[in-house]
Amino acid sequence: MNNDSPLYGFRFLFVVTTAFVLLTIPFHLKPDNFIVDDGYFYLVIARNIALGHGSTFNGIMPTNGYHPLWMLICVCAAYITKVSTHLVQLVGTISDGLVLFSIFILVYICKVSKLKGATAGIAVIVFMTTTLGICRILEADLSFALQLVILSLLVRWQENNTPLNFARGLLLGLVLGLAVLARLDLIFFVFVVFLSVVFFLFVQTGGRQYAWLPKALSVGSACSIVLCPYLYWNYREFGHIVPISGAINSNFLQGLHVPLYCGPVIIASLLNIVFYVKQNRSAFATVVLITSAATLVHLVYTILFGNVSAWYLTT
Repeated sequence: MNNDSPLYGFRFLFVVTTAFVLLTIPFHLKPDNFIVDDGYFYLVIARNIALGHGSTFNGIMPTNGYHPLWMLICVCAAYITKVSTHLVQLVGTISDGLVLFSIFILVYICKVSKLKGATAGIAVIVFMTTTLGICRILEADLSFALQLVILSLLVRWQENNTPLNFARGLLLGLVLGLAVLARLDLIFFVFVVFLSVVFFLFVQTGGRQYAWLPKALSVGSACSIVLCPYLYWNYREFGHIVPISGAINSNFLQGLHVPLYCGPVIIASLLNIVFYVKQNRSAFATVVLITSAATLVHLVYTILFGNVSAWYLTT
């Protein structure tokens, strides 16, 4: 398909944007019908931080039970307004913007990959984020957007046969680090992406004299620089590098319990891996493999060590 196809032109994007905005109206009219408790917890802590009470839920006891990058965005919103209803609307609008941005990134990936399936993906995103409403004012929209940015970089570089140089490695590492800060268990997604990048670099250089190593280190170093301040703060203030809930869950096997809504995700991921394991894969097929592998690794951990909520499944 030609990259200049009208399918991805202004008219298409205008229709998609208009439809999405209209579907967000019910949330802004009746936000309480769409928000799970965790969304309100973010705003309460964010307002306490903005008021100078520190990272506390009740103004007294410190807490780190949140994903830091989304909390930072919520804190910025709380500096703008501390009125509860206004704060919900503001953060909800930010979430809407992130979802719309994700839709545009998905269209971009399909355009670069010369595919026509953007509308099918958009339908899924819109349904999950507007009709179900389970991701409202949570970190899911931010983590989803950052994952799509990462995948769009991989697609563009592979489609254009652009080698991963030091500067591109730093850029990718930066976004990988931000993705983990957006949702901490995206460490599995980031790890799978990093391994795939190392593999690509190894293949490109033929593995000769560790020529791939400096570029791989640029990705890992940039990611680490983004993550280390948060990990250090956690360890200094709470005695562990991850939030206390994560530390507890990581130490106790919960047994095998797979919620029904995980079934389609697992089946689709396995089918993707079987279908796309072939020679001369397209860039799109490569990112499908990466996301499917990352999804399965993440689910194995989450199912074994805790409960899976629907908004965990952004990958």
